[in-house]
Amino acid sequence: MKIQGNLINNYSYRKSDKSKKPLKSEENKIISEGESTKEDEKAEAARIKKEELAAAAEELKKAAEEAKEQADAKGKEARRFGAVLEIFRRISRGDKVSPKDESALMEYDMKLYLSAKNAAQLAASKKTKKYKKSLIEELEKADKEKELKKAEDTEKDKTSGEDSKVEGTEKSNSGTKERLGVSIDVSV
Repeated sequence: MKIQGNLINNYSYRKSDKSKKPLKSEENKIISEGESTKEDEKAEAARIKKEELAAAAEELKKAAEEAKEQADAKGKEARRFGAVLEIFRRISRGDKVSPKDESALMEYDMKLYLSAKNAAQLAASKKTKKYKKSLIEELEKADKEKELKKAEDTEKDKTSGEDSKVEGTEKSNSGTKERLGVSIDVSV
């Protein structure tokens, strides 16, 4: 009977082991499935956040380009205004200017042109200068040169690409070295 008892106990033990093992593996499967869904959710959230950041960076880049274009346009208008004021000054002193400059002043502001001509009549007794070069033509030439230079710079940036990134890091490293050598005297 002892042998039978041992066999029965052994059989019961093995049976309980077999019944426990599948339960454990099923629990592990359930836990691993739960963890994988959590990991998938985290990965999906990270991907969405990355896309949002990329979209925001693209919007900022577009806004910066628009701001740069607006600043260039305002700068160009300011240079033209400066040229118009110089033409006004020359005419009001009684000096001779090119017809293109006179027409540019008329187009900009007719009242300003008329006041310059009236001032010129008052200053007619002085010796007058004659300007052969047109300020407007010079301004247009300068604008064309800037546009050409800008186009060349963009081509260089496209071709250099990664080289500029490497050079930029080297420059920033050298900049920190220079900062380290600066001393400040705080004596009173």
